[in-house]
Amino acid sequence: RPIDGTSEFDSAMGQIFQILMNVSRDFLAKSSSSIAMDESEFEFAEYITESMVFLGSSNLQSVAGDAGIVSSYLQQVVFCLDE
Repeated sequence: RPIDGTSEFDSAMGQIFQILMNVSRDFLAKSSSSIAMDESEFEFAEYITESMVFLGSSNLQSVAGDAGIVSSYLQQVVFCLDE
């Protein structure tokens, strides 16, 4: 996290969190439905989860002010890792 311009950085990280969480939510919905995922989709979902974990471990403070995002993020990561 840069020392100067933290609000711009936090905004960018917040948007990235939202994008990854939306993609993750779509994969979770697909995996819980009767629609079968092929191997490449499953592998992509694993990469999304890994990206979410890395982003959270290094930049969670950027979105920590929004309890809703943090709660959703943690729930999705735990659920994805459980799958």
